[in-house]
Amino acid sequence: MTEAGDICLAILAAGASRRFGATDKLTANLRGKMLGLHAAENFAPLGFGKAVVIAAHADHPCAAGWNAAGFEIIFNPLADSGMGSSVAAAASGAEGLSALLICLADMPFVPASHILNMIASLHRSNHGTQAIIASRAGSRRLPPALFAAAHFGRLSALKGDRGAHELLADSETVDSEMVDIDAAKLIDIDRPETLAAVNCGHNGDLLRTIF
Repeated sequence: MTEAGDICLAILAAGASRRFGATDKLTANLRGKMLGLHAAENFAPLGFGKAVVIAAHADHPCAAGWNAAGFEIIFNPLADSGMGSSVAAAASGAEGLSALLICLADMPFVPASHILNMIASLHRSNHGTQAIIASRAGSRRLPPALFAAAHFGRLSALKGDRGAHELLADSETVDSEMVDIDAAKLIDIDRPETLAAVNCGHNGDLLRTIF
């Protein structure tokens, strides 16, 4: 078993993309591939015990690519209520494993090496089953984030807009550890202009407005 073999990887892909306009942003072309496939294909080779995508539609255009990468698609009928319901679905899908890694499908630039660093930090942690391992860019805590099994109950109870970012704000007061990453790797694609900028290689310009 790999170091990731006792962890569930969950990629959240059920957002409404309201800031992107009428188009589903996960189907948009990012450097020759649908945006929604980048994270799944980057992390699939890491040997997770279970890998799931939380989607608003079982027949999402990315579904074939997700399945080909080894992901189970979990349909979230409550996706319109906010990210909390997707986190809850991910936690329910992680039952029986020791930790849950939550990633966002619209964060395509997180490298596999960062995920491996997070997993190593989890296994080294003195907090054991209480550990939370978050990504940190400067002073900000952001997904991806790892939650040990003791947190599954709390995650499974989430509703509405109570999602990953808010959970990481909470993590400042519990047994959490940080893994640093270049802020450019944590850019999320929320708007058409952001997609256009990264397709043109202007990640650095975006950092001045996002971070």
